[in-house]
Amino acid sequence: MTSRSLACLVLLLSVGLPFSAGSTGTDPREVLVADAPGSLRGLVGYDSLNVQRLGGWPFGAPEVVAVDEKRDLAFQSAGAAVVVFDVSDPADPVPISDSMWGSGVIQDLFYDPSTERLYAAQGLAGLEIWSVADPAAPVKLGRTHIEQYNLVAPIRGVEVWDRWAYVAASWGIIHRIDVTDPTDPYDYSYIVNFSYVDDLHYTDGFLYSAGQQIGKFRINADGSMDFAGMSTTHGTTIHVAGEVGYVPRNGELWILDVSGGSFPLLATFDGGGNIRDVTAAGDRAYPVDIFEGAYILDTADPENPTVVGHYPTGGSDVEVDGPLLHLPRGSGYALVDLTDPTDPYRIGYYDMVSSTYDVAMGEPNLAYLANGDGLLVLDATSLDRPRLLSRTDVDGPCYAVEVRGDRAYLTDQPTGLRIFDVADPTAPMQIGFLALDEYSRQLVVEEGIAYVVDPFVGVQAVDVADPTQPELVGVWTAPDWIWDLEVEGGYGYAPCDEAGVRILDLSDPFHPVEIGTYDPPGLDATDVTVEDGIAYVATRMDGLEIVDVADPTDPTHLGSLYISDWTFSGIVDVWNGYAFLDDQTTLNVIDCTDPTNPFITGYYEALATFGDFHVRDGVVHAANGSVGYQAFRFFPDPAAIGDSEPGGIPTLAITRVHPNPVLGAAEISFASATSSPVALEVLDVSGRRVRRLLEKAPGVGPRSVRWDGRDAAGRPVSGGVYFLRLSAEGRESTRRITVLR
Repeated sequence: MTSRSLACLVLLLSVGLPFSAGSTGTDPREVLVADAPGSLRGLVGYDSLNVQRLGGWPFGAPEVVAVDEKRDLAFQSAGAAVVVFDVSDPADPVPISDSMWGSGVIQDLFYDPSTERLYAAQGLAGLEIWSVADPAAPVKLGRTHIEQYNLVAPIRGVEVWDRWAYVAASWGIIHRIDVTDPTDPYDYSYIVNFSYVDDLHYTDGFLYSAGQQIGKFRINADGSMDFAGMSTTHGTTIHVAGEVGYVPRNGELWILDVSGGSFPLLATFDGGGNIRDVTAAGDRAYPVDIFEGAYILDTADPENPTVVGHYPTGGSDVEVDGPLLHLPRGSGYALVDLTDPTDPYRIGYYDMVSSTYDVAMGEPNLAYLANGDGLLVLDATSLDRPRLLSRTDVDGPCYAVEVRGDRAYLTDQPTGLRIFDVADPTAPMQIGFLALDEYSRQLVVEEGIAYVVDPFVGVQAVDVADPTQPELVGVWTAPDWIWDLEVEGGYGYAPCDEAGVRILDLSDPFHPVEIGTYDPPGLDATDVTVEDGIAYVATRMDGLEIVDVADPTDPTHLGSLYISDWTFSGIVDVWNGYAFLDDQTTLNVIDCTDPTNPFITGYYEALATFGDFHVRDGVVHAANGSVGYQAFRFFPDPAAIGDSEPGGIPTLAITRVHPNPVLGAAEISFASATSSPVALEVLDVSGRRVRRLLEKAPGVGPRSVRWDGRDAAGRPVSGGVYFLRLSAEGRESTRRITVLR
């Protein structure tokens, strides 16, 4: 969870949820979005104007699946993409389209056979609608996102009935979206579910929700929702067949009576203790355990379920289509034959890809990815639509890749270091291998030496002058867990967690020697980059440390940037005086031109947690975990910013308020493409000015201003909601900020 997500949670806990029946009511009622306080149609989102996503190759591990029984099609998620399979011959599933590239990690899919449309819940990226009337050429119809409390709410689940799409958003709210015109879906109303909602299931006129509680809502003829029941039982998903509900809860399957509104427990089923999902049909339930596999239960007597059959390979989701069970798992998609439910067996399988952990850029315009399966090579000439050139599987998972000329070096965690000839990127050929300890992770290759980082051992120096015969020649034992290594000017800079940054003399790689240490109290170092005698250190919980290492034997502190108590930074890179620092899914751009006074000047809320990234000529090439490879561009000069969305980019905007909610001080970032002076003010909810932060300040460029939470007289303001107003030449931009006391 990112710092921004945690801030949202604090906000909700502090200001309460918008129960239309009042804070003491027990039955929530539906609220029209147009009447909801604080609704922000047209919200820009979480991304500053000077950082834009250029594109990417969004494929990752399969998580969810939807099925078209009539046309023998399966829609399999793959990170932020969907692959359409022809399963008319289940022994040989054939991909017929992989062109559905979404805008975010796909968390749920719903297929509507009456309209031949596919609905994809994509977290912060919202809800996307695709026409799959021609499954070989899907067409994106429309997209919308959910806004609540001045924030974009992640969408986790979707169900469709008639002209309405019901989506499970964060913070316990179910939204009803009008999809009459799928090219222009819009948020129509919402109802509060009291707690987090993870999944929805519609059947027989009722919508059921799963999350921190189980909810039941009657769907009326006009699509409106009426509260019909609630249980304190929590669960990750829910499937209802008849009057029986099936809910995975704490690794078990709970079987509930959902005929009324209280949902009494009928029975439980343990499986392997890690049940993730379930579906049901008639008197059969099909729970799937991540590790132990899929079970076939006879639930004719729901108080005494009995195991009929067991398929021993686990998965993350499950769908049943007649005699077929569809099971996304790991990096593949399995089809299981249920003709004899006592003896289910895998009849078909398709090998897909898994998460991406590192990226290295090669010439010309090639991206080399280390992922859970091995080495992928992309043609990234067109960043908006990179093309897969080759895939080379190894034992995996592979966490790091480096490219030097026609050689690619890959750490294969279970086995060691692999070296490939990539002169032909469409057909990489392994030419060398060295067995190393089990946890080979990060990798740096300099002057014929490959430095392999093992978190539990330290740095292992491998002579790769002859790539066909790599040889271990030296080892440096780290004092704590080591996460990476930066090599610059014959020195190695090792982030060693609570032992800080250790500086090594690598002039003799056969005998690495520690010559310096930077380890102030409380520093948990996770990554480091060195440029022009300055080290930029990512810290686990605080943000960025900037250190003078001109004399590597005596590193000295220059500056630091504390982001928030909720920051978890693990990756840093530097370009032209700007540091790029992750916060799990957030890419922060920090102006370090004055290293004693760094400040955030831009950010981007990415699709998933970063594995690693590298900056080249202002372009961030990112291994973006479950969504493959992504590319972003940072614009130091706002005049160079181009339109990234229909309708253009505003010329004046408050781009970020961080943290928000705020307990103490907040950093307010804004951008202006005009040279006219700008003013920035803090207003209370009545519109009265509380404090003027800027007046007639120079306008051009991204800027940041710190507000210490005090009014014009220097007194701490009381807790509550305030507004920030940025103005210039009659134009305004406002953002809400919540102060906690």
